Amino acid sequence: MEILEATCEVVIERGFAGTRIADVAKRLDVSFELRAGEILGVGGLVGSGKGDLGAALYGISQVAGGTVTAAGAPVRSLTARAMYRRGFGYVGEDRKRAGILPDSDVATNIMIERIATARTATRWGLLRRSAMRARAGELITTFDVRPSGASQMPISHLSGGNQQKALVARALSTSRKGLIVVEPTAGVDVGSRMEIYQHLRQECRNGVAILLISSDVDELVTLSDRVLVMCTGEVSAQLTGPDITADAIVGASFSSTQGASS
Repeated sequence: MEILEATCEVVIERGFAGTRIADVAKRLDVSFELRAGEILGVGGLVGSGKGDLGAALYGISQVAGGTVTAAGAPVRSLTARAMYRRGFGYVGEDRKRAGILPDSDVATNIMIERIATARTATRWGLLRRSAMRARAGELITTFDVRPSGASQMPISHLSGGNQQKALVARALSTSRKGLIVVEPTAGVDVGSRMEIYQHLRQECRNGVAILLISSDVDELVTLSDRVLVMCTGEVSAQLTGPDITADAIVGASFSSTQGASS
């Protein structure tokens, strides 16, 4: 079952042009389908466009050319709120700048999406704080976010690995059809990395479609059912099965000639 279909031609993001903030257009030439119960990896060098793709698909950057179909229906207004309501979660690559709320406690950081968007979290417009805290506590236990008693601790006091586990817990704080994860284990310790891998694999076994965007070649080889390799905004190779090797990914990262292996 196809969970996400996308064709991206131009992505527009807010950035700096000299000393002022302006819209920056970046060309992409990417088309793919993401299926339930699979991990589709996206690799490539820095500047290949893979990070732009993840931000665009979750509505953080604007897609000016192309189409996105999520959970079987076209997404006419591609925003983070719309993708959340279609059953998608997102873990971005820069947790300190765009992921965590550093001065808020761990429970708030994990539940912030539901606080902001889920009607089930309110009664007569008031937050069901006890229910939120209880759910956050369950996720902290499930994802082994440390130290003990982290729920009411400012998330900035946690190690990088535990901050990242909290963000993955946030993305999985409710039932998902799809999950977009960008550099999910960057800067985390080996133990946290293995735990995050286990959770991603379990979600995949549960039928969740996962788009894994990563610069870590070994991570792509370990987790992915298929891999798209990007170079200068284009897909230079599609790898499946035994063709998913570190050498193949690295080689395609330097090639702008589009091809596919099946």
